[in-house]
Amino acid sequence: MISQLLMKRLISNRRAVASALALTFSVYAMHHSTSARRLLPTLFSSQIAHADTSDKAPFAEDPNAEQRPYLGCSLRSMLDKAGMMVLLVNTESPAWHAGLKVGDIIIEIDGVKINNIKDYYVAMASNNKQTRIFKVIRSGDERSYEVNFSNK
Repeated sequence: MISQLLMKRLISNRRAVASALALTFSVYAMHHSTSARRLLPTLFSSQIAHADTSDKAPFAEDPNAEQRPYLGCSLRSMLDKAGMMVLLVNTESPAWHAGLKVGDIIIEIDGVKINNIKDYYVAMASNNKQTRIFKVIRSGDERSYEVNFSNK
């Protein structure tokens, strides 16, 4: 009886559990292993498949995708709070050069609050500035990073 209730609860919360596992693994991978970082997309492909990823690819819900600058990381909307979590950072990308890391939560871009992927799209397409200020939360601390989009 108790195990059935627990199983139902786990099944109903599978997205939250999968997101927690993805975050735990990505933080571990960030600190411990290059090969583990390579496994992240494979192990969590179902989560990443429906996540808001690869800001370089055009999406049906974003008509301005081709005009948006290339950040060079995969992002996912937070389930329980505002912001976009960084899942992967491409080496030598503007995000990598600026210092963004896996596990960072982007909360603001040039003064525009980022609550979800649509806010991110609006902030990235809103102007043609070569440099933008990203506010992120890392390990509970709020930090600012200057991202230069002229070096693609």
